[in-house]
Amino acid sequence: MKKIVDLGCSHYIAHFSDPLSARYLWRGFKKKNFHGIHKLGPVVGRQPRNNSPLVHHTADTWFLDNFGIRYRSESLFCTGDKTIASHYGNVYPIVPQNDHRFCWSPIIRDLFAEVELNFINPKDTNSIVTLLEGASYTEANLSDALIKGHEIMVNAPGFFILAD
Repeated sequence: MKKIVDLGCSHYIAHFSDPLSARYLWRGFKKKNFHGIHKLGPVVGRQPRNNSPLVHHTADTWFLDNFGIRYRSESLFCTGDKTIASHYGNVYPIVPQNDHRFCWSPIIRDLFAEVELNFINPKDTNSIVTLLEGASYTEANLSDALIKGHEIMVNAPGFFILAD
């Protein structure tokens, strides 16, 4: 964990009552291999991988109205579950730089899957908003989010991939 503090990521460690119990965020990268410590900049203008543009825009607007951040387009998507991250490509631990924010739902594991499982018409913005409002999205309890393995949207000025 000293490596994380040295990188300017001490605020990440502060989420945990015991710094030695800190857990990693995991992310799968399709067609990318990293070695050593690799720095990523902030996420800007992220486009949806699977969700329709209308679902993406509706959710982005909802997050902006409720949290002040366009979490769908200005975040790196991670999980606390390495196996789930492996479905998206080569898996690496991710640590956000200081001054990060995160958002997750204790109810919804993955927004795209939830829209699909509930047969929500992607053009029905009212149903999408209702889904989001009932999902208890929060910016608290990162350790719980990591344990549950749900989708975690992380907004930060930059990120470190800790490979090798």
